[in-house]
Parts: sequence; structure tokens; C-alpha cells
Amino acid sequence: MQAKARIKDAFQEPPKRGVLFEPWRLVLIAVFFLSLGVLLGWFIHGFYASSAAGPMGIPPGEIAVPHPGGEGIQAILDHIAQAEAQMRARPDDLAQRVHLGNLYFDLGDAREASGDPRQGREAFLKAIAHYEAAKDAGDASPDLLTDLGTMYYRTGQPERAVRAYEQAIAANPNHRNAWMNLGIVKREALKDIPGAIEAWQQCLKLSPTGPDADRIRAWLSQVGVAVVPGG
Repeated sequence: MQAKARIKDAFQEPPKRGVLFEPWRLVLIAVFFLSLGVLLGWFIHGFYASSAAGPMGIPPGEIAVPHPGGEGIQAILDHIAQAEAQMRARPDDLAQRVHLGNLYFDLGDAREASGDPRQGREAFLKAIAHYEAAKDAGDASPDLLTDLGTMYYRTGQPERAVRAYEQAIAANPNHRNAWMNLGIVKREALKDIPGAIEAWQQCLKLSPTGPDADRIRAWLSQVGVAVVPGG
């Protein structure tokens, strides 16, 4: 993010020559400027704090649902331990396999939220392994393919993410999240602006008043596409 220019001092002009300042006036002026400096410092601090977020954009993790870090990580790890024990007992249970993938997805989110991207990536890779195993065993539902695409994206594999989203859309052309995520990956990772526009417009066509509609309109506006609110 480009640093903002510092606010210039509003009192740079020196006193005009030939003006006589008596001592008591000097005291009043000193008090005045000291108070003004305190107020100006408070204003500058508030200005920078309020604008620290920078310009609008799509964060890298936008396509994932936020999850808590900290204590939430241990709870997810406990669920994973239970699910893996059940998986060992029933290795052909596809629903359990997908559930494990979802848990590792959640763990990766929680690790990243807690400031540990390395372990977050490791969890995402484990989610991929479980999703791919479930897919190879016959579970190629649009939801699974969409989650698999998201994991590919979060681990730096945008081309594979696009293929997974496109497979999800082929299985269900009305899958709104697959269309939305496809647009994000095409814009953010592949810089395919026309492809992103097409995907987001299709998403709005499917759900013009859905929970993400206003956000998608904002993204379209950022790439120069005017969209009527609610339309």
C-alpha cells in the first residue's frame, strides 16, 4: 500500500517583520500553539488509523468463510482426531472422507487467522487429499468440487482451481458460489478480467439479491462495469 503524504503544518508562514511581540503575548501564543499541536496530532493519528485498510480490493481469502483462531484451533483438532479414528474404522465411508476434508479446510482457515500461514497451507493440502480421494471414489458433487477449487486457489494452484469450479458448474450450472469463486480466481490470480466479469455477471443473474450480490456489484464496478443496484 502506498504511504500517504504527511499532512503539512498549517502554520509555516513566519510572523511578518516589524511586529512587536510583548512578553505576555508570547506566553499566550505559546499556549495557543501548544494546544493546537495536541489537537493536530490527535487528528493525524485518527486520520491514519481510519485509512489503514487502504483501497478496496478482494483479499486473497475472500472465497473462504472466516473461522476463529486461537482456542477454535484446538476444538477443530479434536474433531479431526475423532473423524480420523472413524475413518480408520470405515475407510470406504465417503461422507466421512468429505467431512475430514471440510475439517482440514476449517483448520487451515483458523491457522491463517491466527497468523500461521505455513500450517494453514499444510491443512489445506490435507483437505485437498481428502477431497480428491472422495472425488476419485465417486463423490463429484458440485459442493465438493467447489471446495476443492477453493483449496487449490488457497495453495497457489489457480489453473486447477478454475478447472474444479468449471466442473462444478458443468454439474450444476446454477451453483452460485462456483460462479462467484471462478470470477475471483480469474481476476486475482490469472488477471483474466473478461472471464471474471462473465462469471460475476452470471452469478448476479442467478441471484440478483443474494447475500453476496452487493459485494459482486462492487467488484464489477472496480473493473469498470456499471451495474444497477438490485438489478
